[in-house]
Amino acid sequence: YIYGSYATTMRNTYCSILCHALLTYIFLLPRPSDSFSSGDVIGAHRSRRICATCIVGKPDLTNLCAASNEKAADTSNTADTDARIEQLKNEILTLSDEFKIMQAEMFRMEDEEKAKSKKKNRGSKKMAQQEEDDADKGQTSDSSKVPERIGGLFGANSIGTMTVQLGDAGDKIISLAEELATYNPTAVPCYGWQGYKGGKPEECLLDGRWKLRFTSGSDATFRESPKRGKATTSQEVDANAGTLTNVIDFEKGKVKGFRVVVAGEALSDAEIGLTFKRIVVMRNSRFPRLFGKLVIPLPSFRFLSALANFGSRGKAKPAPRAFFELQYIDESFRMHKTGEGNWFIQTQIPKD
Repeated sequence: YIYGSYATTMRNTYCSILCHALLTYIFLLPRPSDSFSSGDVIGAHRSRRICATCIVGKPDLTNLCAASNEKAADTSNTADTDARIEQLKNEILTLSDEFKIMQAEMFRMEDEEKAKSKKKNRGSKKMAQQEEDDADKGQTSDSSKVPERIGGLFGANSIGTMTVQLGDAGDKIISLAEELATYNPTAVPCYGWQGYKGGKPEECLLDGRWKLRFTSGSDATFRESPKRGKATTSQEVDANAGTLTNVIDFEKGKVKGFRVVVAGEALSDAEIGLTFKRIVVMRNSRFPRLFGKLVIPLPSFRFLSALANFGSRGKAKPAPRAFFELQYIDESFRMHKTGEGNWFIQTQIPKD
């Protein structure tokens, strides 16, 4: 009896140890459905099969791996997006500078063709008069010596080709701008404009001075001339006062430049309605305090609409209100599109 009891006890102890060892080994195997207790944490940490992050958070290991992979993918995508944004900006600015050079050259050659055309017209009149005089004297002249008029808008195939290339360059800039607009990092571009959506005006990204780098609008394009030289254009934006002042300065001449003051109203998260207020002409004068500035108030949109309606006896269609929609804006780069479909691309001028 004693021997049997002893044998039974030893057998049970051996089985217990073996079962315990087996269960411990099974437990230490990492499984997606493991739920760790405080005692298990120590065993798992000592086994070095599970990282400390997994132990502390005690998440599902499958979900943790998936989340880590997604986070790594997001980081990679963000880096790729940022790189693409910078690439687009650089391409747009480079092409814009080239566009201005080509545009200035086109304007110069166009002016030369106009001057030549006027000269030829004067020469043609003289030759016509000479032919009449020769006819009276019984003489004839060789009509082949009369230079032919140059056809086409610019008068030369090479210049016409340049015009096509210039148009292609502008289209390329707009195409890149449309792609950049899809990466706009600012959800509410008008945030802070005169307190729009509770934001402070100093937080508004529009606030500051902006240099015009490219535009498809002809009304904002100034060609170089002998009298005034080159023109530089920029814009001063005051988000607190809600004004946008277009600044045009000339290199030389009696008129130094002019300012167009426009009031802006946030119509939506990305749209600014425009009301033209006044034009200030800056003059070079011996008496700048008296004659240095000429302020020309502009009539309101309502007054102009009423005047057009009266003049047409009610047949005039109401003119669309002026506005622009921000396509992209960050701390240093801005693009907007007007109601007429014209693009404006600007870079912020650093504060002094």
